Amino acid sequence: MKKKLIIGGITVAVLLSAGAAFADDVKHNAFKEPQNEEQEAIKERIDSANSEFMDNVNQDVLETFDLKLDDYEKLDNQDLYEDDTYKDLHGVLFEVMMSQEDGDIKPTVYVKGNIAYILEKKADGTNILHEYKKLDGKGGKWKKESKKEEKGEKIKHPLDK
Repeated sequence: MKKKLIIGGITVAVLLSAGAAFADDVKHNAFKEPQNEEQEAIKERIDSANSEFMDNVNQDVLETFDLKLDDYEKLDNQDLYEDDTYKDLHGVLFEVMMSQEDGDIKPTVYVKGNIAYILEKKADGTNILHEYKKLDGKGGKWKKESKKEEKGEKIKHPLDK
């Protein structure tokens, strides 16, 4: 029994060190933070393309439902998470995101006063509009008012060839 544990331990150690050595040998362009001008240019190109893509997605959803949200505040997941005002709305967004499937696009949240809209686009181009209202005196709880679905356009990412 002791011999099996020792052999098992040695096998695990060998596999871990071999995997680490292999990972060090692999060269790729992935980086967390840009380390030079070339990586900074790549990051800027990707960030710009992602921003353009999300703008196009949101525009398609807004046009589908004939909705104007110019005077609404656009919030990202981090805003919702960090601001206690939107703590319960963060939970609502999390539920929407958990119901998404592979290929669906990350939802966008717009808020004005006690009204919130979550814009969602499915991989097949379907647009979904979630409308929520903040309940008075309920500790910041949000109630779903409506959910509408309509066929929209499939939006191509600017970096897709």
